[in-house]
Amino acid sequence: MHFSAYTQILVGLPLFAVASPVPSNAKGASQAQDEKIAPKVFIINTWKREEDIWRNAEGFNVFEKNITIPGLPPQYPDVHCTQDGSVCQVTVGEGEINAALSTTSLLLSTIFDLRKTYFLISGLASINPKIGTIGSITFAQYALQFGLQHEFDARQIPENFSSGYMAQGSLYPGAKPAFYFGTELYSLNIALRNYMLDIANRVVFNLSDSDAAKVYRALYYSSNTIYLPATYSPSITPCDSITSDTWYTGAKLGDAIEKYVEEFTDGDATYGTASQEDNAILAALFRFSINASDPDVITPSSPSNLELVDFSRVILMRAAGDFDREHWGQSPLQNLLYAEQAKGPALDNIRIVGQEIINVVLEEWYFFEGGVPVGNKVGDVWKYLGVVPNATCQCADKETIMAWKS
Repeated sequence: MHFSAYTQILVGLPLFAVASPVPSNAKGASQAQDEKIAPKVFIINTWKREEDIWRNAEGFNVFEKNITIPGLPPQYPDVHCTQDGSVCQVTVGEGEINAALSTTSLLLSTIFDLRKTYFLISGLASINPKIGTIGSITFAQYALQFGLQHEFDARQIPENFSSGYMAQGSLYPGAKPAFYFGTELYSLNIALRNYMLDIANRVVFNLSDSDAAKVYRALYYSSNTIYLPATYSPSITPCDSITSDTWYTGAKLGDAIEKYVEEFTDGDATYGTASQEDNAILAALFRFSINASDPDVITPSSPSNLELVDFSRVILMRAAGDFDREHWGQSPLQNLLYAEQAKGPALDNIRIVGQEIINVVLEEWYFFEGGVPVGNKVGDVWKYLGVVPNATCQCADKETIMAWKS
């Protein structure tokens, strides 16, 4: 990272002092409080190629100004912004820990006013061929943390179990969790998601594709049509996301994830894409959100809740770079490591759709500034369940648990 001498002196001070950013194009000068940057849109990516696509964006240049933020990954130390600060971009790194730490560092920096900012989480993902195809752009209402479960080795799964996974504290696959950590599920603003779908569909015929992707899609066709959506051209697809540090592949794991998502949400969510960061980013955003202290939100406020962002302004957009499972007659290993799928077109499509969304938000700020009205439960798993967490056992209330068991 590029730290000024002033920042280095602060190493021994508390976190909030160290987290102050250093504008790298201002020779280390501190940003005055009354000059905070208030982005209308903040792009969140996870690695270099996702960041680089914005160099060709139309309507704005997000690389006009670079600001070094302590706490970001050493390979991605800078936040990038347009000269007027209306659009900014950060690369948080891959995996849940990187993503959570980087997002938290961004939120605790003192250079930004993010209370009216729309966060566009955008990156590559694997897609369920029952739901969509490679090259497509997806928008989620729900993100679930699939990794927070009990797991059996595939060679030791009990004979009467449908998979090697079962919810925490439960006795068998398909049962509801007996306790929660709070990050298992995040619910986003469905009205905002639907508005983004409408905007994205304006450019659906501009989506990029490749000959290799077309050939690969065709291999998922069969007479039973279970993977028929995989054979279509790239589209704008509403579906939900799962997060896990483990990069899963294969039909059996895919089926287990589908069942987990369906059972956890009683059918509210549909598993479509898999990535390694979504719930981690959302956890940081919600922890410091205005919504976390809203009286309509069940989660109680805490001293760390600084009300720095509006969680109802989060957009979760993923581009399908590969399938999460093999096609007919193929091994999972071949699908994961050796097949040329659609990473290139998917990256192009993040930019094509993302720039359309960003330009609409900028042009119609008179509408977006006040926020898109929320008509659903927005927040973490406690808000979704509508129950108060017990600080001792992290359980839902007894009445709810008994209702689940019955």
